[in-house]
Amino acid sequence: MLAADPSRKQRRIVSFLKRKPGARPGHFGDVAGYPHRKPTICADAMVCLLMPRKKGVKKTSKIQLPPGAVIYGKLTLTTTASGVSSVHVHGLGGPHTGLVAKKNSVEFSLPGTKFVNVSPGVQYVAWDGDQFVLRPTLESVLEYDDLTLVGHVEVTVQDTATATGFEPPLNSLTREAINQLLHRLDGKHWPNITAMRVKKYYPPDSPVPPPAPEQLLSMIRWYASMVFGTEADQYSQFREDTHYPAWLSRLADRTILRVLSAVENLDGGDPEALLLAYHGVDKNRIKKDLKAMLWEISKQYEQGIAPSQINSKSKTPSELQPSAPAADPNSEQKRNHESVALKRKAAVEPILEEKGWSVLDWATESGVAYHTAADFLAGKTRSYRSTRVKLAKSIGLSIQRFPR
Repeated sequence: MLAADPSRKQRRIVSFLKRKPGARPGHFGDVAGYPHRKPTICADAMVCLLMPRKKGVKKTSKIQLPPGAVIYGKLTLTTTASGVSSVHVHGLGGPHTGLVAKKNSVEFSLPGTKFVNVSPGVQYVAWDGDQFVLRPTLESVLEYDDLTLVGHVEVTVQDTATATGFEPPLNSLTREAINQLLHRLDGKHWPNITAMRVKKYYPPDSPVPPPAPEQLLSMIRWYASMVFGTEADQYSQFREDTHYPAWLSRLADRTILRVLSAVENLDGGDPEALLLAYHGVDKNRIKKDLKAMLWEISKQYEQGIAPSQINSKSKTPSELQPSAPAADPNSEQKRNHESVALKRKAAVEPILEEKGWSVLDWATESGVAYHTAADFLAGKTRSYRSTRVKLAKSIGLSIQRFPR
């Protein structure tokens, strides 16, 4: 009868409240310093005060976990027959239950979630106040104050590539053309990296160049992104295939192995010079750096927002295949590129020589990537106006005098 009779239930609750002296009949007494706030009756028969929000304070649903809070839950890795890996974040009661975080007597309920198409390697799970997020490195979690590390799970290569194979079914002509393009990339980027070598011995009257680890890593990243993109651009016809994320993931692994092998060869290519050790860069740092970068690029390709997917369509195998000079359909375009490059070099190179700058110095002073300045100078790209303003300003030219 008590639960069915609101008036009796209300009278019973009121009997536990102290009336404020002088309170008017029909009003509840002073509760927690709020004499005119009527309580409502909750489902558990407790008194719940309707507290007004202070002015200027926005309502938020974020759950900020206090330091030292213990999270009760599990991270479960599953892989489908097609090689797609998923990470489930759930409570101790099973895959469809939430997690619980406790600190002393305070308890928080956290909703579970599921991450699909997870890349190989160690993946870190963190709570951002609203939901669980997945990060490729520990540093990408610790650098943000609003992220609370929950745990990590390791996805192996075998988990993401199964009986479907490690690569999409490209024809032999396309594969040979890709290998030729990769060979040209090696010939273009290796000299840039070896230029960072420093001799082991310098005479007392010769200045020793300072270490430049960020410049070296920037060159290696650029090299790796070009290697990855050269092959990934040929996967566009397979974007709707369920194995597409796994193929990109395996391509990222092969790219890292190729780049690390090349850097190792370049590091030991000259016994009289130092490369990695002098600049304070080791293979583990390069691997971690490339892994995070290629993970981001892979996600761009999956979403169809990679630069090559936006700016132009991927080349077909016939375009990749070298053709005879007399029948080259791009000869006119090549001549236009050469003409543009001559104009740009005529305007820029004398200034660079006068300042004693290399193209890398020019890019650094302009605040752009090395390949942005190098490709502009070579006539390969049509840069945005904002980029041309930066390139022109660093060498003291107005945008009107700077070549297009």
